[in-house]
Amino acid sequence: GIMNEFRNVVGNNANYIPRVNAGLSQKRVNVYTWEVAYDLRFIELEKMKKLTLQKSIQDIYQNAIVAGWDLFVQKVAYTGINGTTGLFNNTNVKTATIDNTTGTANSGFKGLSDAAVVAFFNGVFESYLLNSNMNITILPDTFLVPTFVGSDLSSRFSALYTSTLRKFITDHNLGVDESNGEVKVTIESRTELNTLGAGSHGRIVAYKKDKDFVRIDMPYALQHYITLPNIDKMSYTSAFVGQVSEIQLPYNTSSTESGIVSYWDFSI
Repeated sequence: GIMNEFRNVVGNNANYIPRVNAGLSQKRVNVYTWEVAYDLRFIELEKMKKLTLQKSIQDIYQNAIVAGWDLFVQKVAYTGINGTTGLFNNTNVKTATIDNTTGTANSGFKGLSDAAVVAFFNGVFESYLLNSNMNITILPDTFLVPTFVGSDLSSRFSALYTSTLRKFITDHNLGVDESNGEVKVTIESRTELNTLGAGSHGRIVAYKKDKDFVRIDMPYALQHYITLPNIDKMSYTSAFVGQVSEIQLPYNTSSTESGIVSYWDFSI
């Protein structure tokens, strides 16, 4: 069908009946299994009967296991493992350059004025509005930045010391104004972004935090699987298992086209 703004409204010519074609595609994603086992010796159990502990040995082990699982999921989500990519280095995300040549190399916005920093964040929102025909539902609400950028934004205070530049940007920006306050912006630091981007000068990742746009699945959430006696080690061995998928960005299909997730690399 052939459609424009006039034929779509009038629709009185049988030769121009508006049509919309919908497609459905299925994509397979990698799923990674995380496994760990710990041994609790029989003798330790006997000793525990004579002690009063604020926390059980099993709880301590489980806390350590959960910490290991969280680090594993973070690695899969942010940069990928086994040759895959993550949220921070996906090949289907369009990359733009931040002109910070008047600043200091490898330090983000340092050397740039507060006005220039505010202009950058508003420029990101403007880019989304222009490329989406003013669709506020896909405006980014999450900005992940290198740690040196987060530190810099939190170190700049107003003349009256009433607000940091970081707080000002999250409360006052083009996204908030255009959406009448519907967009709630957050700025968070991530160490993995410190050396990403062109020339490894640092990268800012912007996106809308919504599972329709950025998702990661856990087909098998981390849990205790089984506990069995192990005579060889004179202990009880407990196994913990979990599965997590690689990051999925369904609305980012090419590095040459704008998508929900966008990269902004510092030039120096």
